[in-house]
Amino acid sequence: MIDISEIRQAFKQRLGESGIIPAGSTEYENRDFEPTGKAFWVRENYTPAFENRVTSQGDNLGGVFSYTVFTPIGTADTLAVSKGVAIGNLWQTSEVIETANYKTSIVSTSCGFQGTFDDVWYQYKVDIQIRAFEK
Repeated sequence: MIDISEIRQAFKQRLGESGIIPAGSTEYENRDFEPTGKAFWVRENYTPAFENRVTSQGDNLGGVFSYTVFTPIGTADTLAVSKGVAIGNLWQTSEVIETANYKTSIVSTSCGFQGTFDDVWYQYKVDIQIRAFEK
């Protein structure tokens, strides 16, 4: 079984080092986060699609890292889009990211949603589809 936390750490590191999102402005699954007073913030989620044995050498998996940028409605909708596009540009299609135990290929990047679900936040979602293999 592939340890998604090792792969996820490489993605977190690249986003953190990019300077696109200020420190303390990223919400992660199963962690407390308070967005009140922030000009914008981002939520990271990972959705698994499959995991199986591909060869006698190891497993592979597929999934999607989603980054949703939030800005207050009516103040900076274009900021959400520009930050989302910048996040999407951190990973290029067919790029391979190597960690200690895995090679992860970027299958595609896309805008998953743009708009509002409530009266407070405008959202721009970027999906990074991946496929990872054990080394």
